[in-house]
Amino acid sequence: IEMMRCEAEERKRIDCVPGYRFKPKDEELILDYLKRKVEKSNLPMDYIRDVELYGSDPDDLAAKYAKVGDDEWYFFT
Repeated sequence: IEMMRCEAEERKRIDCVPGYRFKPKDEELILDYLKRKVEKSNLPMDYIRDVELYGSDPDDLAAKYAKVGDDEWYFFT
């Protein structure tokens, strides 16, 4: 129940700014997110989740995590 409440709060937070879309370009994903993640620096936003993708069913991931942007999910693995 706690996880579902957190995910519901996350959806509200992502959708709270009218017109805002999280749609980074490949270069931005690498420089602003992946590089900072490797360097253990603060990320500009926490829309990218740490997930073990290889052992996960895509339908389970879709149910567990909120969409970001245009019906997309972003994960570090």
